[in-house]
Amino acid sequence: MSAPKGSHIRELGVAGLAIIDAVRVEFGLGLTVLTGETGAGKSLLVDALALARGGRGDSGAVRAGSDRLRVDLQISSQGRDQIAVREVYAEGRSVARIDDELVTIGRLAGEVGPLIDIHGQHDQQRLGDPARQRELLDRWSKAEGHRAEVASLIQQRSALHEELRLRAQSETTSKPPTCARGRRRSSRRSCAVPQTASESLPCKTNFERR
Repeated sequence: MSAPKGSHIRELGVAGLAIIDAVRVEFGLGLTVLTGETGAGKSLLVDALALARGGRGDSGAVRAGSDRLRVDLQISSQGRDQIAVREVYAEGRSVARIDDELVTIGRLAGEVGPLIDIHGQHDQQRLGDPARQRELLDRWSKAEGHRAEVASLIQQRSALHEELRLRAQSETTSKPPTCARGRRRSSRRSCAVPQTASESLPCKTNFERR
């Protein structure tokens, strides 16, 4: 596990997660090594960190007999302490807080996620993720500051496309079908309805001699 420059994990508290009843771990500056027998719960602490940074919560991870699992993480970033809390209930509900403020999981991932990196087996597969590729490209080209601006322009473009689509659909439904009238009377007439506002299809008329 590693954190960006200027950030470090100060304390991690876990309760009701799988085989863990309650545990609290303090981290110092520099490297911290956790050792223990197989099945002691070392990997569960990594899972707890993933939850605290906005990872997917699974109600199946709640300890038997508990109504929820809780992870609280105290992290220091650029001289500012921050506390992130994640709770996953046995019925499936998930709650996140940052400094006692109720937040969405997306915001938790956006604010705390970049402060913690978790490296494990098969991490190279993340390079195939398009979102990860864009992130690396933006970081390399120093274009991260323009990301919000570009996202806003794309959103505006999508809204304009939707407005044009609805307007064309409205014009199509409001315009009556046109039929070419013949010189003779007809007892049967079928008319094709235009598919778009600018398209007018010819009518097929069947004539009968009197």
